[in-house]
Amino acid sequence: MRAHLKQTIAIAVGLICLATIEAGAIVNIQSLGASARSSALGNAYVAVADNGDAVFANPAGLANVNGRQLAYTNVSLLFSGIDGDNLGQHVASFTQPLGEKMALGVGYERIGSDLMSENGAFVSLGYSITSALQLGVTSKYLFWSVED
Repeated sequence: MRAHLKQTIAIAVGLICLATIEAGAIVNIQSLGASARSSALGNAYVAVADNGDAVFANPAGLANVNGRQLAYTNVSLLFSGIDGDNLGQHVASFTQPLGEKMALGVGYERIGSDLMSENGAFVSLGYSITSALQLGVTSKYLFWSVED
C-alpha cells in the first residue's frame, strides 16, 4: 500500500512539474506588472486578480469579473541606457462575461521604445466552478520588434 502511495505521489509531482514548464521564450514582459494595482502589490496580484488585468496575471480571476471592462495603462519607464530614446509600457485589455460563470479576456502589452520592443498578445478564459474555485487558461503570443 505504501509503495502504491509513493508511486502515486511521484506521478502527481511529475505531472505538476510538466504542467508548469514554460515555453523557452526570450520575452519576459510580465515582470513589470500590467497595471498600477499589480505593481503596487509587488506583482503578487495573481492572488487577487479580479478585473481585466487578470488576462495577464491569472486567467482564473476572469470568472470574478462583473460586466464588460476595458482598461489601458501607459507608463513612461525611467531608463537612461539609450540616448535619445524613451522607454515605455503600454497595456490594453478587454473582458467580456459569457454568462454567470465564465468570462473571456483579450489583452496586448508592449514594453519598449522606437528602437526595440517586447510585445505580447493574450487571449484568456476563466470559469467559476464554485465561489472558491476557478479555472483559467491563457494563450500567449510573445514577440520582439527591433529597428534596423
